[in-house]
Amino acid sequence: MRTVQAAISSISFPDDPAHLEADIADYGAERALDLDVIMAPDPYEPGAPLTWSAPKYLVQGDILFFYHTRSALKYIRRTLRLSNRSNHDMRMVLVRARNSFDRFGGTIFGCAEIAQPAEFENVGRHFEYRSQAPIRRIHTFEHPVHLSAFAQFIPPPHGNTVTPLTAPQFNWLKSELGKHNQLPQYLNSAVGRDIGLNQVTPRNWRQVSCSPDIRFLYEEQLRTYFADHLLRELKDAGTPLLEECECYQDGERHGQADYFLKLNGTWVPVEAKISALAEKHLLGQGRKSLGINVIPPRRGMHAGSRFSIVETELCLVVDQLGLYIVRATGFVDCAPGRPRWKRTCLPSPDVVRRACIVGQSRSRKDVLV
Repeated sequence: MRTVQAAISSISFPDDPAHLEADIADYGAERALDLDVIMAPDPYEPGAPLTWSAPKYLVQGDILFFYHTRSALKYIRRTLRLSNRSNHDMRMVLVRARNSFDRFGGTIFGCAEIAQPAEFENVGRHFEYRSQAPIRRIHTFEHPVHLSAFAQFIPPPHGNTVTPLTAPQFNWLKSELGKHNQLPQYLNSAVGRDIGLNQVTPRNWRQVSCSPDIRFLYEEQLRTYFADHLLRELKDAGTPLLEECECYQDGERHGQADYFLKLNGTWVPVEAKISALAEKHLLGQGRKSLGINVIPPRRGMHAGSRFSIVETELCLVVDQLGLYIVRATGFVDCAPGRPRWKRTCLPSPDVVRRACIVGQSRSRKDVLV
């Protein structure tokens, strides 16, 4: 069995007839609805992977379930009242939508395997969620699980949203689906497992927080159980770790950094993200914390203090894949999704410190992204 993370993607129906008309014009009557894409025997875009709204923390091998919302019926009926009944394509889409609702409405009816980690997408039809992931092996259950069966275990999804599943929720859903369906191999071989993050200590954090089985769902989890411990190991001895620092240059506010730590005698900003791949403006965020000279922390024991610093050329980024070095011109010997050091095999703090000394050098060749 393999440990996975999972989520439910909610599929509804356009809430405005004009939106449906636009989808028909853009994608054709046969592919106007999200359900059409899921149920199609071939990829939505021939030769390209089908991408779908997905949480940032999902990676290859994780699982996305599909839920058809009950509210879709309301929008289908309204569109029937307001739409042009002489439009053949519109009528065809509405009939198909009503038939699909009769079959799947209010149920978890399918699943897919995540093919690659989720990342930021600013184009495409599935833009309701900031990050999207390529999916594969889409499977439809012959006997879906109805809301009335799972509502006591899983909060009812709504709208075009993505609902994370805890390990117990995933295991229950898999068991329930398996009672009356043949499960696809990637689901049958998967198990959700919660590891006690609340038991993480400065002594065991590398064993627990760096385990391949761990996946952080929220940035606060990443910071509390991974970044805090990592950065306290990396910082110069006897210096504070500053949190949520506003960044000022000559009295002008430039932004905010998640952390500042003193590394080799220089204050270095740190950005903590669930996924560097899923951040549209990550380099821009990092640049705002470079070249500044005053940082007042807003969190932690040093909140309210002001630290005068020497301008730095280096920024660190921490995500659930690992640790990155960034300069104003780009990533140094790494790239989004390809950290300099993976979380699951972090080196000793001295290795990171030495690399940061090299990274400060202007002669270092940057990787532009």
